[in-house]
Amino acid sequence: IWSRPLLHGDNLSMTAAFGRNIIQGTTSDAFLAEATYLTGPTSIFARWEHVDKDELVGVPLGGYMINKFIVGGVRNIALRDGVDVGIGAYAGFYIFPSSLEPFYGRSPVTLGVFVRLRPGRMRHEMTSMSH
Repeated sequence: IWSRPLLHGDNLSMTAAFGRNIIQGTTSDAFLAEATYLTGPTSIFARWEHVDKDELVGVPLGGYMINKFIVGGVRNIALRDGVDVGIGAYAGFYIFPSSLEPFYGRSPVTLGVFVRLRPGRMRHEMTSMSH
């Protein structure tokens, strides 16, 4: 996880992660990388996930490498009682083996709209103490 304050109160945060499931000696791995750029009341985000799934329902048994890429944004619209209220939207795009196309289509897309509630951003002020 890495985060860096930028000019004018903007911020850039990035995360990379790896996970591994081990079930009865069989492993499946997952990787992700994501970033969020905050500028004023607006956050723009992107996330890439690469997973090895063997738990898909309604498809032939086996392991499948699946990639998902999400892009989106959120705009803070209010601060009420210490809670930021934001409205956002995202689009998700998938890449997977062609053997899954009969079940999921050739190029599935996920679209979403959401309301986000979270604690307001903390403000830190530096004060100097003189003797």
